[in-house]
Amino acid sequence: MNLQPFYELRERLVFAAAAGTQLIPEDFRLREAGKKMEAYAKASPVFAKISQLASRLSDGGEEGRSETLLELLGLLDAFLITQAESQVEGEVKDILACSGGRDSSACSQGRAGLTCNEERDSLACSREEDGGENALNVQGEEGIGCLNGQYRNIPYSKLHPLQEALTSTGSGRQVLLTEAYEEDPELFSDYRLRPLLVQALGDSYGEIADMVCRWIVHIGSPMLPLLKEGFKADGKRDMVRRVQAISAIGKDQENDFYRKYLGESTKDVREALIHALRFHQGNTSILFDLLKMEKGKLRDGALWSLSFMEGEKALQFWRSYSFADASRMALLLGDSHVSYIPVFLADALKKEAVDLMRPESSPASPETPGGQEKQGKGRKPSGANEAKERQERKRDGFLRLLNACTGRMGGEIREALEWMAGESGLRGFRKDFGELMTETIFSAYQPKDEDSCRYEDLAARLLAQDGTVYLEPVFAAALLSRPSSQVYEDFEGCFSDKAKGTAIFSVMQRISYQPGKGYVVYLKKHTDYLTEAFGEQSFRVLEDGLDFRWYPLLAKHRLWCPKTYPEVYTPYRGCDALLYRLKRSDVAELRSVYNEYFYARALREGPSAADVAILEENGWTDFKGFVEKGCERFKETAWAYRVRELIRALPISGEQLQKELVAVKEAWAGKKINGSSLIDRWLGQLKDGASKDDLF
Repeated sequence: MNLQPFYELRERLVFAAAAGTQLIPEDFRLREAGKKMEAYAKASPVFAKISQLASRLSDGGEEGRSETLLELLGLLDAFLITQAESQVEGEVKDILACSGGRDSSACSQGRAGLTCNEERDSLACSREEDGGENALNVQGEEGIGCLNGQYRNIPYSKLHPLQEALTSTGSGRQVLLTEAYEEDPELFSDYRLRPLLVQALGDSYGEIADMVCRWIVHIGSPMLPLLKEGFKADGKRDMVRRVQAISAIGKDQENDFYRKYLGESTKDVREALIHALRFHQGNTSILFDLLKMEKGKLRDGALWSLSFMEGEKALQFWRSYSFADASRMALLLGDSHVSYIPVFLADALKKEAVDLMRPESSPASPETPGGQEKQGKGRKPSGANEAKERQERKRDGFLRLLNACTGRMGGEIREALEWMAGESGLRGFRKDFGELMTETIFSAYQPKDEDSCRYEDLAARLLAQDGTVYLEPVFAAALLSRPSSQVYEDFEGCFSDKAKGTAIFSVMQRISYQPGKGYVVYLKKHTDYLTEAFGEQSFRVLEDGLDFRWYPLLAKHRLWCPKTYPEVYTPYRGCDALLYRLKRSDVAELRSVYNEYFYARALREGPSAADVAILEENGWTDFKGFVEKGCERFKETAWAYRVRELIRALPISGEQLQKELVAVKEAWAGKKINGSSLIDRWLGQLKDGASKDDLF
């Protein structure tokens, strides 16, 4: 169908609107364009209406001319939009053909002007460099920017509040953005929001800017052109975030960008560019040049980036370099995984360990020739306090070096760990050694890898030598390498002993069940020298999951669970939080375990909205007495807020609620309960027809 006459008529209508409706009778081009509609009038009622309006506009009187013009223009626009089409050169591909998992995730051709490969590469799941095959970022296998590999047409009504939040000022924006991202991350990869994300890197509220920076990194390479457009090397914090995002996405591929702006950048931007030089092995020479020129933070940044350089020149530099203390060494070398770093860390650990076992000795002052470092100045204590503070500094430096060994399983580190674990003077650090080994196994262990197997063997030897303190890494390795049924059978006996059971609980607290992912272990966040926590918290998937027999066993021994790892936005700690994270309402055989456990918890601790939600998920229906129990349990501490939230969560009738509130009123009669008059107010509101959600 030839649409040109319709476009011509629309063009003349736009000109007529601009010139003024009083000139329409004299516009012969508009009259001719309208006459062409007569040929289409019999084909469709819509075309007949267009022809009728065009004739009335040209030949009718002045009255109603403006309304006719607008009606005709609106009808034409509506018709032409339905007939609109777009095309690009190249081979036609089915979108679903481009959605084959992590190697071809989500092709959304046309939405962002990207080729299939560009979109696929930008949205592919990122894996942690040092986390092994199964250490993934929370963005998941599908990546961001797609929904099950298919294009989504996101309506403006959904995007507009986000556009407002990204471009305006004031409070409340972070909550709106965070909730939207948690609910549907793909919204933020829409092409209409991408420029606003870059703009938001300069948001006056730093937490929003840092949060958006992480989202930009998740979107990936499609953001690079927008990040580079308008980049100012002499800019402020927003330009620093641009550099950090570019380097996190492009890594060594953007090395020319880092070097291009290095010379003309201001201090903060220059520091970020120096940090980015770590990604390319060809930057060794320029980093040595920077060491000669820079001072303070910029020189520290060059040192840190140099620790990522392989090669003899870098190796010889670090061999001759004298660190002020162990903390300084951990700071500069702890984030790098080049080949020679483990040797330095292992040797330094042994040296610091020996020094720690000689509490009366004074550490030798480091030499300070040339480019080496001087001991930092500070308050100089005297007498016994001096010895105590020196010992605390040594202990802190030792633990920082130990933490820098997380994820390293090589022979040098294993040898150092085994030697330190065998020293009686270091027995006070056994718990730290066990925690290091547990985190290393969760982050880097691979069942068929030689270093991993030897690391697991080391944990087993230390367990036999020193007892339960090394049970945690042994259990962690079993979770990753053995069938779930075998893990249960091998370790259920640990609950015959409280210390061993507590060790099992300590590992279990790290595990969470996530629909679509399975049982995952969240890795401890490691904030490096730059505090560049761009990715969300990484996790490790337990390939064979957890045996369901663990659930009643954990519930039975709940008092042995440490109170660490509370669950945010709930009142849960210890075993309550553990079972909340492991909840499986989709498994019928576990419902009785959860109902029994959380009903007993509600009666013991006082019912909460979270208890009600879990019980409802598992089919529980008897909530009688929950309001009375809540009022009784919380009457001493902010009871009104807690009970109001409980009432709103409960599936309870107004009649039953009134009965329980009357019972509370009678129980509190004659007692001095702060805010007890609120019970009378609620009863009055309910009698007046208010719902439980309307109580105030």
